[in-house]
Amino acid sequence: MSDALVYYLTPTELAARGEAAIGQSIRLGGLVELGSVSGSATDLTFVLTDRVTEITVHSTVAPTSSFREGAGAV
Repeated sequence: MSDALVYYLTPTELAARGEAAIGQSIRLGGLVELGSVSGSATDLTFVLTDRVTEITVHSTVAPTSSFREGAGAV
């Protein structure tokens, strides 16, 4: 069963890693902050939050159809 699990960090967990996280590939999960989404589908910027810490995300990959403000995203 452990092979089927997908792990991700919350914004607070990522922030706690500090500079050690620079250059690492990670999966970040949280809620897409309301009013934070801007740009085109392939040049998207938004804020991901766990209601404690907010992290601005920039993506050049088009999001899935379930991506929206106020919803969870990884």
